[in-house]
Amino acid sequence: MLKFILKNKNILLFAVFLTFLCIDQIAKHLVMQVSLASPNFIYPLLPFFNIVFVLNDGVSFGIFANSGAKNYLIITASFLCLLILYFLYKEQKFANKFAFCLILCGAVGNLIDRIIYGAVIDFLDFYIKTSNTTYQQYHWPAFNVADSLIFVGVCTLLFYDFLRKKIILK
Repeated sequence: MLKFILKNKNILLFAVFLTFLCIDQIAKHLVMQVSLASPNFIYPLLPFFNIVFVLNDGVSFGIFANSGAKNYLIITASFLCLLILYFLYKEQKFANKFAFCLILCGAVGNLIDRIIYGAVIDFLDFYIKTSNTTYQQYHWPAFNVADSLIFVGVCTLLFYDFLRKKIILK
């Protein structure tokens, strides 16, 4: 069975898609359940990392937050998912197919949140503490597993393209 899956790359990509989508949705569900039991939920894990609960009704970095553009964002995200699916279908190179699979998984994960909750659930909070006395902190905007998948997919596309050009041009 494993040999069949490894030979058929589309089944492998579908398994990767489902696995990461489940991880994303389960993580968001768990964080949401804990935050409902404990309002203002912040769980420090490392000196630079917390688990938090944030509902982001905007897009990246909170752009369009509180704009009331829920339906517009759902339509736009749905169109982008279909566009990514098209690129995934047309792509021939497995590295690029894998990258598009990760991007699609992240986009679908966030789209599911937007449809169900009207916002995306973010919970990964990285920050820098500058001083113990003033306790001043600089936080990166909270994000989630789906956002990470999109980032890794885009980096994979860029890195693979960069390596291909370097090898071809030599």
